[in-house]
Amino acid sequence: MPIRRKDRKGQIYWYGKITLSTGKRVEKRCESKREAQEWEVLARSRAENFKETDTISLAYLAERHLDHVKTRLSSKSYEEKCRIFRRLFRTIPATTLVSKVTYGRMETFLDQISKEKSGHRANKYRVHLVRAYNWGIRAVGLPSPNPWLVERYKEVKSPRYVPTEEDFWNVYNHASDDEKRILLMFLHSAGRMQEVYTLKWEDVDVENLRFRLWTNKRKGGREFDWIPMTDDLLVTMRTQRLKTGFHEYVFINPRSGTNYKCHDHLMKRLCETAGVKRFGFHAIRHLSASILDNAGVPLSAIQAILRHKSSHTTARYLHSLTGTKVALNEAFGKSKTRANVTPMKKAQEVAAS
Repeated sequence: MPIRRKDRKGQIYWYGKITLSTGKRVEKRCESKREAQEWEVLARSRAENFKETDTISLAYLAERHLDHVKTRLSSKSYEEKCRIFRRLFRTIPATTLVSKVTYGRMETFLDQISKEKSGHRANKYRVHLVRAYNWGIRAVGLPSPNPWLVERYKEVKSPRYVPTEEDFWNVYNHASDDEKRILLMFLHSAGRMQEVYTLKWEDVDVENLRFRLWTNKRKGGREFDWIPMTDDLLVTMRTQRLKTGFHEYVFINPRSGTNYKCHDHLMKRLCETAGVKRFGFHAIRHLSASILDNAGVPLSAIQAILRHKSSHTTARYLHSLTGTKVALNEAFGKSKTRANVTPMKKAQEVAAS
């Protein structure tokens, strides 16, 4: 019988629940009561196919889990999970039974990742592997609690390098005409690499001086936001339209004839040619936020341009205290005024009485 309860974030969902012949309970979070009921009927009909823990290998768990997430996550997240499982199989053979992968073995593997790479990388591996096992509890009857809950590793976070405007324009001046249009789009849109390179001409509204960028970064799925088009970007779009002709995408890889999939080598080459410290496309996004902040643009407007759901996320992008300084001056200036005026008023009231 489906039940309704809160998850760890306080949101209320319906949960379908069944009990296997072994006595184990399996449940799944659903969006509605009807979906939970349908899942229970389907799960009971397949209950006899649930594998016993001692017969499930790491390869079986990985294959089933990857099939499950392939249509639910972005291709980038899916590929990251594949890489993590491949790295795990180099240390623990894929044929190893899941029941044999104890807390100690998983900790040894993550310790190795922490030493080879970093604590941050080990924590990323940990999150993906823990989620895979948690899915296995719900889908194939793995025993609970999760034995792979290794403690998080210490992370040493260094600040992201953000180029100066001078360095950006230095790189821009060393780029070809096609590359200059790409760089200008990144700067004026504050877009992420995949958002810019999946931009289609149907997303460009020249008449209303705007364009839309699609993102997979949100929980609700693939969404878009309209971005205002600057005058310089309008000229760039018109020139680019003449270059691409009837192609579907705005920016075309001349070698493949379709849109770019990855273009990191471009920034590496341009930075080396310009003789500046290397930075990537995402650093240009941070630079766009800093330029807007230095110009005194309100945080809410910068948040809209960066398309963040939370202003706290936007605040982490601002590498200047310009906006904060203005707010502090305004706040403490009013405080000083109140401190000076209030005693004066009281003195006047006393004298008048």
